[in-house]
Amino acid sequence: MIDFTACSAQDLDIYFEIYYPILQQYAELTARPAEKGSEKHTSDTYKFGFIKQEMKRLTDEIKKRETGPSEFSIEELYKSGGQYDHFLIFTFYKTSEAYKKYGDYACGTIQYRKGEREELDLRICVENFEKTNGTVCLEGRCDKGSNLQLRTEGFILSEAFKIEQTARATYVRKYKTQGQKKIPNQITINVDSRKLDPIALRQYVLEHYARDGYALKDHDTLALACYKYVFQYEHLDDQDRPLLLDANGDLNDAAKYLVLDIKVSKKIATKDEVSEFKNVIFKRLNSRLDFVAQHYGIGKNGLDKVRSTHFRRYLALVSEAHWFEDETLAVLSKQISVYWNWERYIHIYSRHYPDLNIPNSTKGSGTPFQYKLKDIRQMVKIILDDLRDEIIAGLSHGNDYEKKAYYYNGNHYSIQIAPDGRLMAFHPRD
Repeated sequence: MIDFTACSAQDLDIYFEIYYPILQQYAELTARPAEKGSEKHTSDTYKFGFIKQEMKRLTDEIKKRETGPSEFSIEELYKSGGQYDHFLIFTFYKTSEAYKKYGDYACGTIQYRKGEREELDLRICVENFEKTNGTVCLEGRCDKGSNLQLRTEGFILSEAFKIEQTARATYVRKYKTQGQKKIPNQITINVDSRKLDPIALRQYVLEHYARDGYALKDHDTLALACYKYVFQYEHLDDQDRPLLLDANGDLNDAAKYLVLDIKVSKKIATKDEVSEFKNVIFKRLNSRLDFVAQHYGIGKNGLDKVRSTHFRRYLALVSEAHWFEDETLAVLSKQISVYWNWERYIHIYSRHYPDLNIPNSTKGSGTPFQYKLKDIRQMVKIILDDLRDEIIAGLSHGNDYEKKAYYYNGNHYSIQIAPDGRLMAFHPRD
């Protein structure tokens, strides 16, 4: 058994926490001894055997941790699975601090700091590399406790006595691979959209969010007011009118676009309204292209030059300017959600998506996304959801949220979100 007289106060706390429940079971059994041959005596015999076995296991575990070296090293872990982003399962010693924080196990992919992989590549390239203990942070979940703490603080590797990985793990490195990528772990479900009513669906979702007490972003609040204007005009109230009307009592530009869009889509617009909608579309399109010309320091002449020298790129830009709608990307809690508008959307895409890059722009171009245009938005939403707890913690106090290097599928991403939830920056890093 353990020599408790030689233990520190901290060790005694750990041993007491582990042994006390088992000793309590022992005391309960001995307080009510059963007659030999009885069913209870047989049951108690099995229980005594289990208690004895559990006491021996815990004692052996404590001795092994106190006297023996760690079974694993940071370098071996990186070489065998970490560099391939394998999904790993760590089982902790019951005597460890990790067990107290996370329970029996934690699982996920190891989160390496930017530059840490290069350091480990250099370490493991020699024949007899040094084996060290260290901190492991996981993007995943734990048996109990905080998944955010697991990602940001992690645990000491020597606190795990068993490490497992998925049976179908592939030994292909994703980090810094070239070429176009696909978003992993996605399932495609084909839906006949002809039978769906996107306007009714959005109205239904927004009404339920509002009814359940969620704080809607301005563009969603405006959309709800426009639905009421078209379908339930008699229910417009004093909160709706300021969103819809300008100083002259007419629909403002944003509301006019949405109202006419709804009417044309639902085929309830008059001929005059259809004609007006065309004018509204061109007005909004020109306004957005003017923003691009000014924001990127090229002026209208510069945009005309893009049209003549990079016609396909110009068409892609016009298409995005026409179709883009302000969008809530992630609803993280009742009070906090993340969105982007045209200004931030085109700022992100034009710098980091080659087909939308503006030649001669004063903003220049950054590290490009390695995904198709349609996949970038989905990737952004996945990462925002991954960082849910961190973003909520940051924005709840009225601060910006900033992440300089979040790792996802082989790339590090820089993310910045304004206090109101607007996505200000999102891009891959070198």
